[in-house]
Amino acid sequence: MHQHPHHLIVLALVGLLVLPAAAAAHAVAGAKVPMPNAVLAVAPGSVRVAFSEPVKGTTDALTVVNAAGVRVSGPARFGSQAVTAPLTTTAPGRYAYAYSVESLDGHVITAAFAFAVRARTPAANPVSLTLAGRRVRLSGGRVGIRTLRLWADAQEGTVRWTSPLLAAPFIWTIHNGVAHGLLPFAGAYTLEARVRTGTFNELIATSTTTIEP
Repeated sequence: MHQHPHHLIVLALVGLLVLPAAAAAHAVAGAKVPMPNAVLAVAPGSVRVAFSEPVKGTTDALTVVNAAGVRVSGPARFGSQAVTAPLTTTAPGRYAYAYSVESLDGHVITAAFAFAVRARTPAANPVSLTLAGRRVRLSGGRVGIRTLRLWADAQEGTVRWTSPLLAAPFIWTIHNGVAHGLLPFAGAYTLEARVRTGTFNELIATSTTTIEP
């Protein structure tokens, strides 16, 4: 079939645009076991994080720690598109797992999530925090599953909770001005909120707080 030269030029340009975009794509974390913020009746035998493409890293690429920040997992192992680490404990309590892996393009992906084993969220009074000079409300100042309510015009975004007990931050997703997640550690946290407040407006704000046991 004869193709007009202009059509060939258009196809060539499209190819030039698509190839760099594909080459620049980073691996994205997918299914996680246990699920973030899960409260389990029985401790899992291992923790697993799947990705959208093959990743690589060291035997410390996925680690699990207990509520005191003590490591309770064995060496990380890599599959075709996932990393797994066996747990070395079955004790009740709150746990965090953090991963740091490298995608095919060399981009490093780091994040942390938490889960609990037979550990309920203790009752606690709500606390007020200040972000960008505005008050936000945390549903309780103690460990466990908590909800953070931001200001009325907050839309989507993320909140990163960083603890000195773990290298990676806990990432909570904001939907309609509300985010929730599990805080497994007592002690000091630094918060960084990245919040979309309009079509082209993004607000970045930080704060600190102390979470009680």
